[in-house]
Amino acid sequence: LYLSLAMEGLPDKIKEFVEKNWKDSVLDSLKEFIKIPNMTPDYDPEWETNGLADKAAKHIVDWVKAQGLKNLTIDILKDPDHTPTILAEIPANGVEKTVLLYAHYDKQPPLDQKLWDEGLGPYTPVEKDGRLYGRGASDDGYGPYACMLPIKFLQENNMPYPRCVILFEGAEESASRDLPYYLEKIKDKIGEPDCIFCMDSGAGDYEHMWLTSSLRGVCNVYMKVTHLREGVHSGDAGGIVPDTFRICRMLLDRLEDPKTGEVIEALQCPLSESYKKKIYDAAEIIGKDIYEAYPFLEGTLPQGSKEDLGMLAVNRCWKAQMCITGAEGLPDLKDAGNVLRPSTTLKVSIRLPPAMDTKKAKETVEKILTTDVPLGAKVELSHWHVGSGWECPEQSAVLAKSLEEASKAFYGKPALFYGEGGAIGFMKMLANKYPKAEFLVSGVLGPYTNPHGPNEMLPIEYTKKMMMCLCKVLAEYKQATQLFEAKARQ
Repeated sequence: LYLSLAMEGLPDKIKEFVEKNWKDSVLDSLKEFIKIPNMTPDYDPEWETNGLADKAAKHIVDWVKAQGLKNLTIDILKDPDHTPTILAEIPANGVEKTVLLYAHYDKQPPLDQKLWDEGLGPYTPVEKDGRLYGRGASDDGYGPYACMLPIKFLQENNMPYPRCVILFEGAEESASRDLPYYLEKIKDKIGEPDCIFCMDSGAGDYEHMWLTSSLRGVCNVYMKVTHLREGVHSGDAGGIVPDTFRICRMLLDRLEDPKTGEVIEALQCPLSESYKKKIYDAAEIIGKDIYEAYPFLEGTLPQGSKEDLGMLAVNRCWKAQMCITGAEGLPDLKDAGNVLRPSTTLKVSIRLPPAMDTKKAKETVEKILTTDVPLGAKVELSHWHVGSGWECPEQSAVLAKSLEEASKAFYGKPALFYGEGGAIGFMKMLANKYPKAEFLVSGVLGPYTNPHGPNEMLPIEYTKKMMMCLCKVLAEYKQATQLFEAKARQ
């Protein structure tokens, strides 16, 4: 009999436990977390002195300590010029394996309050229509709670569990800039994880447990184009002095077809037919939410045919895409006189295929933007941020079955795999550091959650079911590993 059958009544116990803990402590604590305006260090130059990162980390640690977990050790690691990182450990109880559980607590910038819907705000938690709104609710405030509740469930029910190492970082949204430092510092405490749980990813819909099969990489850079020492009268100089914005456009057209949005072949990677089929199969299940989940204006169209959902999904999770996410040198409209500006600076963001060599990608972008620059303009490239993509190693049949059964127990449907368009740069880092580990990468960033944007929200019922699934998978870990080892001996 499949291992989960030996635990009759387990799903009901888990559901009751998660519902109670959500109501009694998780929801209120998460709301208080949303109120803390702690931004990731890339967007907060005062992070080391304003105390907000420390406050957020302490808030999470205080909640963890209040859960009464047995044999818990938990610390906030904080070295100079490195964001606070939470490290916790609970020794094994009958399962001689190690599981590393990861989440992050830093947040994206709040954006202008005017961009949020009426009654909502980045640091004002609002529970409405089954959703919890606020910055960091879904990315990734729920993560620490999702990591700790399964351990509490196992202890309260006197069930065996593996050694659990818990890591909550404070700079994931800044390319996990401090994680390599801390991983090296605490490598002996972590040991060699057998499985790594990461709660910071997406969901294709709210009817299945979704496991992330790949993540795109990213290559961001500031491109400054300068042609004059100072601004000049546009009427006097127009026709003689070129506009630096036009030169920027010419350079960007070298990377992307302006008519189709197709990024050059040098920044693409082949997609296997087998993985393409998986993407298309997932797109068929997700349906029109592939594009309807985004706030298109009436009459506007996605980049690609609405009739080919599979190709839209491929565009999103595998192909390279480029966008401009910021600009300098352009005055506000009310201050914009008839002046040819001396320079234009754009933040260029390129999403890269999961299998792309990011070092090669950076070299390609740098060469294209600085070689034979139109009209001899000066190009400066700075503030590089390059993060690797990731492809999930194939899971053991036993873990895959456990995940499938957990999804059936709480969502009524099997677990599904899907590639995510965003980047979690440290996943490649962890895969390289722990090549023998299995990975369970999941999350709640489904349709309409809008992480990084206004009106970020957490789908409450889906999140609770996700926590239930994690409880079940960890509860069955002993039986799963025993079965796996028995099959390996055969």
